[in-house]
Amino acid sequence: MQFLGKLSLGDQVGVPRWRWSVQWPGWFSVDGHGADKQDAADKATEAWWRQICTPIPRDVDTEIDIIVARILIMPPPNSILTEDTAFLQRLNWLLFERFKTEIKADAQPMPVRNLLAGISAELYRRRLAS
Repeated sequence: MQFLGKLSLGDQVGVPRWRWSVQWPGWFSVDGHGADKQDAADKATEAWWRQICTPIPRDVDTEIDIIVARILIMPPPNSILTEDTAFLQRLNWLLFERFKTEIKADAQPMPVRNLLAGISAELYRRRLAS
């Protein structure tokens, strides 16, 4: 977590302005100006609380990479088949890419075989339903 309350005096001639900024890398970054130091601090505080009340963005690619990396030692979450179609297609593709040698030799590990079969069945069910 990172809270930056940068307050700097503006450079307009005769008009002091205070710059504020609140940010959380990968989540939000907001900045603005205040008429005085207290106004800038108030605006920064309001913006901070408004932004942290929004949901954290989901890093789908990292989640999929973690599932593929851990598949042999940790089962995927039970809710995996409730994910959207794009998620399942990407997971299916990455599993195939990672284990393509074993798949071609029909020697893929049981967790991989089970997950690929489940994803395939779910995607097929969705195609029939639509």
